[in-house]
Amino acid sequence: MLTKLAGGLLPGIVLYLSMFYKRHELQYRMGIFYSAASLSGAFGGLLASGISQMDGVAGQAGWRWIFIRMSLGTLNRSFSHCLVEGIFTAVFSVCAAFLLPNSLESARFFTDIERSIAVHRFYNDNTTSSMTPFSWKLVKRGILNWNVFFTSITYFCILAPIYSFSLFIPVIIKGLGYREITAQLLTVPPYCAAAIATVIVAYFADRVKRRGQWICMMLPFAIAG
Repeated sequence: MLTKLAGGLLPGIVLYLSMFYKRHELQYRMGIFYSAASLSGAFGGLLASGISQMDGVAGQAGWRWIFIRMSLGTLNRSFSHCLVEGIFTAVFSVCAAFLLPNSLESARFFTDIERSIAVHRFYNDNTTSSMTPFSWKLVKRGILNWNVFFTSITYFCILAPIYSFSLFIPVIIKGLGYREITAQLLTVPPYCAAAIATVIVAYFADRVKRRGQWICMMLPFAIAG
């Protein structure tokens, strides 16, 4: 169930940001979003190393506390349970539901003049000024387009090693001879470097209004990794 819910997060974020920024402003914002994902991996390593220090608490090994279900109130198992590392996500998701605006017109953090300027510049962008009405013919054309299949295969080939790397990097580092806690801490630098590179590349891609070239420049680094 959680996997199904998370599957809509990325396209939902892309759609949401596209309602606030022009086309050549979107890549930089998506870069910031992706950098947050990278930094979450870094903080995950720090958090995991901290939780692993709970070795022996309640008679459980330290690594078990990363996965064990904790009570919202006490250790009484009759209460609702949630994952330790998921508590913060759950809290912020509730806050986001109330704080994030549905559109530029309903953004409460703008003054009336700022809101008017934001709406004007958004809808006067050449790429967003004309909206194509929904048509099943266009849906069929998108599904059968060879570019969609080629991009999907490319994206799959990128994601397979990325997620393998993110899931097994502590094991890989431990295999180099480091102890468990040190291995968890050493997972942080790669994610920090990835976050910095993501924002820089996204910024320049928007500045020059070219994306394909930057992707081709960065893919060799991903292949080497």
